[in-house]
Amino acid sequence: VASKITPINRVKGALAGLQHAIQGKMEPSRLRVWLGVTHNASYWKYVYLTEPDTILQTRPSALVQIREALDNGLILAPHRLQPLPHESDLKGMKNENKFLPAKGKFETVTALDPLDGGVCCDELGGETRPFQKFERCGSFWWQCGFNSHRNHSRLEEYQLMRLESGTGIVCLAGSEHGRRCVPTINGVCTSLPQK
Repeated sequence: VASKITPINRVKGALAGLQHAIQGKMEPSRLRVWLGVTHNASYWKYVYLTEPDTILQTRPSALVQIREALDNGLILAPHRLQPLPHESDLKGMKNENKFLPAKGKFETVTALDPLDGGVCCDELGGETRPFQKFERCGSFWWQCGFNSHRNHSRLEEYQLMRLESGTGIVCLAGSEHGRRCVPTINGVCTSLPQK
């Protein structure tokens, strides 16, 4: 993936280590660290490369479709969710400037269980990043209301959700970059814009 800084954005150390492991060019004790002990090197065809603090959570039933998409040459990028400090997760905390109140537009939190068919479908078309109509506030866009003013208007057009079989904490129904998704219980996402 290209960026403004470099034409090829990848961690050379991680890729070199992975290549050595798959090619069998390292001692067995190091090979186990890279590839585990369940499968030999020929088993691995695709690699999910991410930041060390990111966890990929998906339904096991989606793995076949993911494999088919990769076999067809597509690049898949997971939707990175943004957790929020919400009153329902912080019962008894006194400093109200530090969390989103569980009232008004922030009272409803949709509980999704990805293992039971819950999905958050990318909002295709329409105003997918409503926070952009606000002026910058000097920090991450979603943090702007966590101060003495408690003005969370940037978050009002986003739904809230909780991944029951994941972390279990409240997240924006959208990415850290503000792209909205629609939480749906027992749903199926389509790849075409809704009309």
